[in-house]
Amino acid sequence: MYLCEAASNIAHNNVELAALLASRRTDLIQDPYKVSAKVFEENEVKVTNLKERVRMAVWEA
Repeated sequence: MYLCEAASNIAHNNVELAALLASRRTDLIQDPYKVSAKVFEENEVKVTNLKERVRMAVWEA
C-alpha cells in the first residue's frame, strides 16, 4: 500500500506515471528521488523542484 501511495503522490495522481513509478517496486522505496528522476526523464516529463515534490510525497505516504 505504501508503494502505491508514494507513487501516486509523486505522480500527482497521474495514473500512467504512478504505474511506471510503482513498477520500479523496491527501487522506488529505496531511492525515490533517483527513480522518480529517471522515470520522468525517460518519459519526457518536465517537473520543477522534483526533490521537494518527492520529499513531500514520501512524507504524505
